[in-house]
Amino acid sequence: MKIIISKKAQEEMVGFILIIVIMAIVGLFFMFMMSKQAKPYVLSSEVESFLYSSLLHTTSCYPNQGTSPYNIQYLAEACSENKACFEEEDACQVLNKTMSQLLDSAFVIQEDARYKAYRFSISQYGEPLLELKKGNITANLQGAEVKFYTSSGNMNMTLRIYS
Repeated sequence: MKIIISKKAQEEMVGFILIIVIMAIVGLFFMFMMSKQAKPYVLSSEVESFLYSSLLHTTSCYPNQGTSPYNIQYLAEACSENKACFEEEDACQVLNKTMSQLLDSAFVIQEDARYKAYRFSISQYGEPLLELKKGNITANLQGAEVKFYTSSGNMNMTLRIYS
């Protein structure tokens, strides 16, 4: 007497295991890709507060005689529109000088200090309007980004501090 054994159940089990293995490989691939896309910096409330307060900092650039001076936000707008201050000084030069002074007074950059370097930028639609760099980059990075709106378009202010 011959016993006929059906192998259909075994084939279904092999197919099911094959599907599980393929799904596990795809899942591991996606997890690997997501881990590569880590944040470029650790968000710092100190840096974010500095950026927000610097937007309101009053500068030495007056749009017209007898008017109030620009703050950083409006000076960035004037710079993007290639305007000059009342004293004939270029708005972008005043923005560069003022932000350099603010950054240097807020973050002392030295080898033996808490902060080793900074990278600052103001951009509009991805195009840099102002970029400032100082110090040597290290692995410890913290920073923040602030978006602000002007009549000439949306702008981003980014500061990364290396310690």
